[in-house]
This record gives sequence, structure tokens and C-alpha cells, in this order.
Amino acid sequence: MTVMLKRGESAAFAVVVLFGGFHASDCLAQRNVSADVSAGASFATNPFLSSGDETSGASAFVEVAPRISEESEISTFRLSGIFRIEPYARRYTTDAVAGIDLDLTRKQSERFAIRAGASANTNRSSALDALFSNRSLNTPGGAEAPQINDVTFIGQAARTTTIAVRAGATYRPGPRDMASVDISASAARFDTNNLAEYNFASQNFAYSRSVSERMWLSFMLAFSEVDYLRGEAGDGFSVTPMLGGEMQLSSGLKASLNVGLTYSRSRLPTGSMSETTAFAARGSLCNTGERTEICFNADRGVQPTALGGLRTMDNVSLSLSRQVGIKDRLRLSANYTRSGEGAGPTTIGAASFLGGTVDISRQISPRISVFGSATYADIYEDLVSRKANVQVRAGFRLRVGSTE
Repeated sequence: MTVMLKRGESAAFAVVVLFGGFHASDCLAQRNVSADVSAGASFATNPFLSSGDETSGASAFVEVAPRISEESEISTFRLSGIFRIEPYARRYTTDAVAGIDLDLTRKQSERFAIRAGASANTNRSSALDALFSNRSLNTPGGAEAPQINDVTFIGQAARTTTIAVRAGATYRPGPRDMASVDISASAARFDTNNLAEYNFASQNFAYSRSVSERMWLSFMLAFSEVDYLRGEAGDGFSVTPMLGGEMQLSSGLKASLNVGLTYSRSRLPTGSMSETTAFAARGSLCNTGERTEICFNADRGVQPTALGGLRTMDNVSLSLSRQVGIKDRLRLSANYTRSGEGAGPTTIGAASFLGGTVDISRQISPRISVFGSATYADIYEDLVSRKANVQVRAGFRLRVGSTE
């Protein structure tokens, strides 16, 4: 636990130092300040994937998403947030969502750059919501350990609060080589005793080399440690070495693949230690066109879970965004995630999640747009029977401040 706290303190200190350095020297940075204000209505057959027969609910929602960014030749500063209130007409209490994310980068020289960030969020349905934003469009899997959302506690309708800090640096010893190091620490807390609260820390070392104008080869070594707060059961660590590369197949098409092994060691409720070696991988195939962006991602790694212990997670996702005409944009996404069996404070079997969403928006003016979406989500377990969620949402969005 002491080691984890030191990693978290180091990452938090880097955030403070980098934030101060940014504002101390970048007085000529260009600043953009804006906020998207949205309102609308929704109907869902099972919005929290709860068990039981009576699960449907209608709601109204108001959401505010502010953004502040500054960018200069040597540094960037981005601060974004989301705040949403969604009262239900019956059966469910009001759902409140709040989140904030800070991201800083600074170029110290032509060869050396540093970065840092921090985030905090609270959400009663965070496990479900996060699966539809598991990976941004055109963000190929690079030389870093897979990070997959926890599906083991979907359906608990528990409020989840997470706080995380991160820091890293990149050094280019030559025109064809790049080395990087990243550290992060996070804390997960829940409003129910059915879930296991934990602290998690990780370190990632990567080295990449360009073998041609279109191809990079890379090596990565990641270390992670988890500490559960209610006893030692579930505590453990993992080590993941990976080899891989990235290739620019054409002007808009990029592919990446990294494969390796994860060795993990976790404490069982009996006090003995469980050792596991599992295949680890992350890959992507993304294409950017003039009007269409599409990205396919696949990940496999070992993660801590809210039901206790480290376990293998598999994720496959597909995202598509297409500009239809001048005013309309269509977005599609699909996601499949599976958690492997494992043992920790609670022994559970495998769980699988399948979901997809279709969203279309129309720009009425530079500041006003309307949108509608349809979503399907379901989770498959051996012990719990539940209805799938089919949800439709519609509303409008107003941009306040900068329109860039």
C-alpha cells in the first residue's frame, strides 16, 4: 500500500508542477472556452440492467458539458466536465452524473516531452455508460497495457466514485527511436457493501523504433498492483511484457497489434495465493476518410474488479462516424466485453456484456443542434436473469461560448 501511495503522490505532484509550468510560460497560448447544454427525454426498458419484471422507466434529462483549452507551440491544457441530472417519472430515483478531466502536455525540448492529468467522476450507472465510450474513434492501441471496463457489477445500480491521477514522459534519443514511461493511480469507491472498494496503481515502460516511414516496432513492460480495502483477499499484482508494432497501410488506414503474456498473483479468501499466466493483446484497425471515420479495437488483459480480485477481461468494439450531407452526422458503436472467472473476496463466474447504439444529429445553426439515439444493452450471467435494455433518447443541444 505504501508503494501505491507513493506512485499516486508522484503522479499528483507531476500534475501540480506541470500545471504551474504551463501558466508560467505560455502567456501567448490560444484559449477556447465553451459549454454544450443539452436537454431532452428518454424511455428505457431496463436502464440499469436490473433483475426483475418491472424495470422500464421514462425520464427527462439536462446536461452541461463545459470545456476549456489552451494551446501553444510547446504545451496544451484541456479541462472538460460533464454534469447531468435525470429524474425518472416512476420506479427509479433521480440519477445524477458528474465528472471532470484535466489533461496537460508540455514540450521541454525537441527530444523530451512530459504529460500529466487527473480525473474524478461519480455515476450510478457508470459501468454501463462507460462501455459506449471505451475507446475514442481513431485512437489505435499503442504500446501500453490494455485497459478494459469492469462488467462484473453491471446491474447493481450502485453509485460509483473514481478518482485518478496520471503522469508520463517521452524521450526521443534519435530520429527513429522513442522511449516513454507512464505512472497512474486510481481509487474506486461504492455506496454499497456488496462491492469491494480498492486502490489501483500501474507503471508502463515502452520503447518504439521506426523501421520505415510507415512502420513502428515496439516493446512494452507494465506493472500493476491492486489493494482492496476490506481485508487482504483480492490483493495482488501483475506483470505484462508485450511486443508489437504499428503500420500506416495507406493515407487514412492504420493498423496496430501488440501481444504478450500477463503473469498475475492474487490472494484468495483462504489466505493462499493464486498464480495465473494469461495471453494479453491489444489491436486496432482504423480508417479516416473525408466524411467517414471507422475504428475496430480488440483488447485482452487482467484488471481489478468491483466484485473482488484480478481477472481476465476481453473486449471487442467497433465505432463509426459519418458526415451525412452538410448538416447531419451519424454515429454507430457496438461493444462486447467478457470477464473471465476468478476468485477474490467474492467468487464469481464469467459475465458477458453486449451493446450497441445508433445516434444521429442535425445542425440547425452553428450553435444549435437536435439529436436522437437508440441503444441496446444486455448482460449474460449464469446466476441472474434480467431483461435487455432498449432505450431511445431525443433532445437538443446548445453551444455556449467558442464554436471551434
